[in-house]
Amino acid sequence: MKNFIKNRKGFTLVELVVVIAILGILAGLAIPRFMSATETARVQESLLICVLLKVLKHYIMLKKVFILTVWRT
Repeated sequence: MKNFIKNRKGFTLVELVVVIAILGILAGLAIPRFMSATETARVQESLLICVLLKVLKHYIMLKKVFILTVWRT
């Protein structure tokens, strides 16, 4: 029996099937969470862009007022 274990190379078919089944289960659980996280990130990015555009608009308006005020005097 000890010689058999020492001379054994590779994995049995059952071991490979078990590993593939575990990987399949983990992938089945991880992929929906990843897709949800991706969608959430896209929404957050869109909101951030909207806020940045609003801030940029206010900055430009303030800069125009400042330039017009300085230029008139």
